[in-house]
Amino acid sequence: MNLKRLGSGVRLLTAILALVSGSARAEILHFREGGKVTLPIARDGEHVVLDTPMGRLRFPESDFARIEPGESYAEDWKVRRALASTQGPGQRLAAALWALSHGLVADAETLIRESSSAFLDHAELNRFRRCLERLDREPSEPDLKPLLAALPAGMKVTAGPHVLLVHRDTEAAAEERMGFLETILKAYYLDFTALGFDLPAPSRKLVSVVFSNEAEYLAHLRREGASGFLNTRGYYHPTSTVVFAYDCRGDDLRVRSASAIADRREEIRRLSDRVAKLAPTARMKLGMAGQPARPMGRKDAETFIAGLRRQVDRQEMLLELTRREIDLGVAAHETIHQLVAITRLAPTNDRFPNWLHEGLAMQYESIRGGRWAGLSHPSGLRLGEFRKVSPPPRLEKALATTSLGQGYNRDGYATAWSLVYYLRQERTPAFVAILDTLRAPSLEAEPGASLLIDALKSATHTELADEEARWHQALRSLHASRPEPNNADHPD
Repeated sequence: MNLKRLGSGVRLLTAILALVSGSARAEILHFREGGKVTLPIARDGEHVVLDTPMGRLRFPESDFARIEPGESYAEDWKVRRALASTQGPGQRLAAALWALSHGLVADAETLIRESSSAFLDHAELNRFRRCLERLDREPSEPDLKPLLAALPAGMKVTAGPHVLLVHRDTEAAAEERMGFLETILKAYYLDFTALGFDLPAPSRKLVSVVFSNEAEYLAHLRREGASGFLNTRGYYHPTSTVVFAYDCRGDDLRVRSASAIADRREEIRRLSDRVAKLAPTARMKLGMAGQPARPMGRKDAETFIAGLRRQVDRQEMLLELTRREIDLGVAAHETIHQLVAITRLAPTNDRFPNWLHEGLAMQYESIRGGRWAGLSHPSGLRLGEFRKVSPPPRLEKALATTSLGQGYNRDGYATAWSLVYYLRQERTPAFVAILDTLRAPSLEAEPGASLLIDALKSATHTELADEEARWHQALRSLHASRPEPNNADHPD
């Protein structure tokens, strides 16, 4: 062992850790007045600054019942990235794939591009480089006139490198959603490149339609004769190759909640104006709806108002994080269905059993703190639903399931999610073997369970009963990544 080199490596790691020790890290935050989130934070004296997708919010530490250590992938990545820059191509690729699996897609892409340029003769890096080069070529744009003519008036089109978004939102919100869809697309390609699949880039841009509310979405489903999807939030239309979904901000409950928050803010503003005019020695009775009024001096009144503002900030943040979890989960799920079809990962739609189609799509749903959490995070919603399946699913039956039925079948979806998650994370060679079996050119029809069981047993060298026990044990040991309090909605 080269002790001199080891010592310099330790010094480098120590220096890197010192650089990142003061940076924001993600923690699990429990508010005293209700609500739990996982967000990157920084400490500013007695205050905690939350880094949310909507901007930074500042709360005194006393507003939290407790703050638990969370996983800080962005922080960990700084260490891994710096170390990878001193290492060889294999270690660099491993670091890039770690970033990909933890939702840091742009960072993974940057390191892959840099490393493939530095190590031109590395076969695996070259496979990733060719994948990215295919995606660098912008696809053509489909003719949207027939689609727009069939949609409600006022729909706009926002174009990204690979996706066309049809919507009625603000341009800023549309650009943000577009960026998310592009992230999911790139993650899909890099993920399957890592699994050994060289998939063609889209020849035409993907089309995704977002209706303003559920009523418009349901009306469209009925016009299309797709009444079997009336209890969903989104779906992929295999004939038109278009994704349809709706913005859950249009849900009645969320509209009422947003309106109540706006009214509360206006009430606080008027109260603040009154306090600003108060003489330094004067006192006034202050109270808000549902709270008793009490006499306060100006300083106490300003403190009281600051607390009211934080209450509203917390309520608005929780509402928005839950909205993002639902809407972005739907967007990711349906986009994966779209990509599986257009990249011909499934040569034909009926070549993959339904459990595999849905299980694949659900791997990309996990949203953490309003942002995509990557492929390594189990969806807390799916994990919770899987643990409600009773009795636990049988592996042979799960592999033999060709259809989950129309609409949303909780136990069926939870089982499909868990099986694909287990195979991808714990039995990757077996997962690839199953995909290869289903993609084989010689396969003329959807295979029966026996063919998939044989592929699984051949790849794992394990009997089915033992593999089933291992599957159940792996899922029991998982911890949910889903911190948001609302678990009533499913993303499909």
